[in-house]
Amino acid sequence: MPISLLAENSVAVLRTDHASYAVSWDRRSTDDTPVRHLHWGAPITDADAVALAAVDEQQRRSTSTAAKPRAHSEEYPFFGGLRREPEALKITFADGVRALDLQLAGEPRVVDSLDFGTTSGVYGPRRAGAAGTGTAGTDAAGTDAAGTDAAGTDAGEPADTVAGDPALGERLIIELVDSHYPVKVTLSYRLHEAGDAVIRSAVIEHTGTAGAADTADSADAADSGDAGDAAGAGGAGDAAPIIIEKAFSANFPVPPWPTPRVLTLGGMYGAETQPELSPLPAGELVLQSRNGIPGHDFLPFVAVDPAGTATEDAGEVYSVALAFSGSWKITTHRSHDGEVHVVAGVNDNDLRHQLQPGDRLELPEAIGSYAPDGFSGSTRRWHRFLRADVVSQPHRPRPVHYNSWEAAYFDLSEQQQFELAELAAALGVELFAIDDGWFAARDTDLAGLGDWFPSPTKFPRGMRPLSDRVHELGMEFGLWVEPEMVNEDSDLFRAHPDWIYAWPNRPRTYGRNQLMLDFSRPEVQDWAIDTLETLIRQANLDYLKWDMNRPLVEANSPAADAGEVWLAHVNGLYRVWGELRRRHPRLWLETCASGGGREDIGALRYADWAWPSDNTDPLERLEIQRGFTMVNPALTMASWVTDRPGLSGRDIPLQFRTHVAMCGVLALAGDLIAWSEDEHSTAAEFVRQYKQIRPLVQFGAQFRLDAPAPGTWGVAYVASADPGFRANRVPAGTGTEPTPDAAVFVFSQAMMHSGRGHRFRIRGLHPQTRYLVRHTGSGEQWEFSGEFLAGHGLFVELGKHYDSALLVLTAVD
Repeated sequence: MPISLLAENSVAVLRTDHASYAVSWDRRSTDDTPVRHLHWGAPITDADAVALAAVDEQQRRSTSTAAKPRAHSEEYPFFGGLRREPEALKITFADGVRALDLQLAGEPRVVDSLDFGTTSGVYGPRRAGAAGTGTAGTDAAGTDAAGTDAAGTDAGEPADTVAGDPALGERLIIELVDSHYPVKVTLSYRLHEAGDAVIRSAVIEHTGTAGAADTADSADAADSGDAGDAAGAGGAGDAAPIIIEKAFSANFPVPPWPTPRVLTLGGMYGAETQPELSPLPAGELVLQSRNGIPGHDFLPFVAVDPAGTATEDAGEVYSVALAFSGSWKITTHRSHDGEVHVVAGVNDNDLRHQLQPGDRLELPEAIGSYAPDGFSGSTRRWHRFLRADVVSQPHRPRPVHYNSWEAAYFDLSEQQQFELAELAAALGVELFAIDDGWFAARDTDLAGLGDWFPSPTKFPRGMRPLSDRVHELGMEFGLWVEPEMVNEDSDLFRAHPDWIYAWPNRPRTYGRNQLMLDFSRPEVQDWAIDTLETLIRQANLDYLKWDMNRPLVEANSPAADAGEVWLAHVNGLYRVWGELRRRHPRLWLETCASGGGREDIGALRYADWAWPSDNTDPLERLEIQRGFTMVNPALTMASWVTDRPGLSGRDIPLQFRTHVAMCGVLALAGDLIAWSEDEHSTAAEFVRQYKQIRPLVQFGAQFRLDAPAPGTWGVAYVASADPGFRANRVPAGTGTEPTPDAAVFVFSQAMMHSGRGHRFRIRGLHPQTRYLVRHTGSGEQWEFSGEFLAGHGLFVELGKHYDSALLVLTAVD
C-alpha cells in the first residue's frame, strides 16, 4: 500500500516507487513534539521506520541551550516552549496567550480523500454554517441559444478533458488539539506516484461553541491532561475568537550534509524565473511575495541539493513548491550543526486571521518532491505531477494561437482584426485572440477597465461578427480581460466607487492608472461571474486571457477583518475561476500578471497555461523559459514570436525566434499585415513542424542538454508514457505526418570565430534503439543508436550569431 499505518508502533510510512516519507507520534510530555519526522528520501522499509522511531536522536544531541524540539524533527513546528527555529503556526488567544501546546487527538488514520471533506484545489476560510461556493440561479449547462457551448464546442461532447480530481486516493490524517484552548490542527498527507511527491496541507479549526461559558467541568477536563477532551469541553476562552498570526501549510526536513546548495527561480519584471544555484549558508533563506500575488521576484519554489554535488542527471534533489496565488513565504533554515528544514505557506506579513467558534481555515497545499537522479530528474517529476494532478484539460493539446496586441496596441478596428484573422488562419493558427483595447472607452490605459463590453467605435456591430468569422476560418476565438481591476473613468467605478480596496483618510495608490476591485466581497465576485458569463455567451468565446497589472497594497475591506484580505482576495478569485470552469470546462484560460506575476501551481489548477514574461526577446526568453520549465511543463508556458528588433533592439532571425517559441505553447504575435510573403511562408512551415512535434513538446519527457560551449543551449523532448502523449501521438500509416520519437532544439546565442558547431549529447533515448536523425533546416539525415547519441553526442553546425536548429528523431524498425 502507498501508506502503511503501523498503529501498534505509532509509525506511518508513505511510499512511491522511488521515495519514502515516514513519521511517528506519541503522547509523551509536551516538551517533545506530538508528531515526529523520521525520514524523507530514498525508499525504506516499514521495519526501517520502526527502528528509526526507537532512536531518540534529539535527546542524544540536546544541550541546555539548544532549541527543543528541533524543527527538523517536527512535522509541524508551532510557537511555544523552547522552540526558536522557524515555526509553521502561531496563534494569539483572547487572554493574550501566544504559545501553543498541541497534543495528539485520537489515533492517526488513513482515509479516502473523498471522505476527508476538502479538495486540494480549494483554499480559504470556511465560516461556520457558510453556504457552498456555487452561484445560485445560474445555468449549469453553459449553452447558448444555438445549442453550442460558449467555449465554441459541441455542448454534447463529453467533458473528459478536465484534470483528474487531485483529491482522489488515500490520505494520512493526523489531528492535534491544544491542551487548554479550543484549537484543532488537522495535518493531511497524500502521495503522487509519478512525481515521487508527498502533498501536504493543514486545516486550523476553532472548536469552541459560540456563547459557551467557562465551567468547572471544562476546567477539570483541561487539567486532566486529556487533550482531546480538553479541546472540546469549553475550556478557557471557548467562545472568544482566536487570531492566527502565522499558518504555514507544511514543514519539510531535508537530510543534513556539510555543503548543501539551494536552487531558486528568481528575477524581476521582464526577467522572471532565472535559475540560481548557490551554497546554502547557516541561517534563514527567505523567499517571499508580499504583493497579493506570487509576484515576479521568485516562483514559490525551492530545491535543496543536500550533498552539494548534484548534476543534471545524478545526485539527490529535494524540492518544495506552494500551490497558492497570493502572498507567500518559503523559509529554508540551516542550523550551524547542518540540519535543514523548509517551511512553506501563506505569508504572515500583515496576517491577522480571526476564527470564531466553529470556523476553520483550510491552507493551500505544499508539495515536496524527491529525485535521486539530479535536477533534470526533479524537473520531469514536477512535470508529471502537474500534468496528472494540477492542470486543467491535461490531455488536450494547447492550440497554436495568434495575439494581435503588438500588431495594433490600442489602435484597433473591426476591419483590421478581420484582416489579421484571415492571415493567421492561412498560417495554420488555431486560436485568434484580441488583447487589451477592445472594450468600452479603452483608447489608453486611463479608462475602460471594469466595462467589459465591446468598444462602440472600434466594434460598432459588437464582437459576434468577428467571432463568427474566426470560427468560420476554423479557429477558436478569445479576448483579454482584467476583471480584478477598474479605472476611475469607467461606468463600473461611477456606479460602485466603494468596490475598491482603499484605506479611509489615506490617498489612493495607483498602478498602471488603475485601482483594484475588492474580490473579498461576494457581490463583487458575483458581478465578475455574471459579467464574464455574458461576455462569453455574447461573443461565443473559447478563450480568456486573465491579466492583473498591479499589486494589492491597500488590504482593507468591509467584507473581511483586519489582516484577512490577503487570504480572502485569493479565495474570491478561486471562486470566480472555479465557477467559470464549472460552467465552461472547455474554455481556455490563460493566467497573466504583468508577465510572470501569477504562474504558481494554485493558479494552474484553473488556468490552462501561463504567460511567463512580457519580455519576448528570444535570447532572454531562453533563460526565462529554462527556469519556468524546471517546475512547470511546456504545455503551461505561452511563448510568442514577435516582430524584430523588439524591445531589446536585437535583430534576431525569424527561425531563432520561432524555435524558442516552439519550446512552449507556440503563438504568433507580430503585425502579420506588415510581414513579407517570405515571412508568411516560413512561419507557416514552422507552424506545420510544431504541430508534428507538439505531442512531444507538450506531453513528452524533457531533458535539458549540457551546454557544450558558452552561449549554447539545448533541450530534448522525448516520447513518454504520459497519457496526454499516448492520446495525441499520431502513429505512422494514418495518412497524417506521424509524431517522431524525439525532438531536439539547439541554440547558439553567439558564434566564436574558431568554431561553427557543437556536439550535443542527447539523453532520454533507448540505448539499443537506432534512430534516424533529421535536420529540419538542411534536410540532412544520420542514423545512430540512443547509446551513441547520449555518450558521444551529435555534432550540429551552428554557423552564425542567433543560429538554431530543430532535429527530429524517429526510431528505426
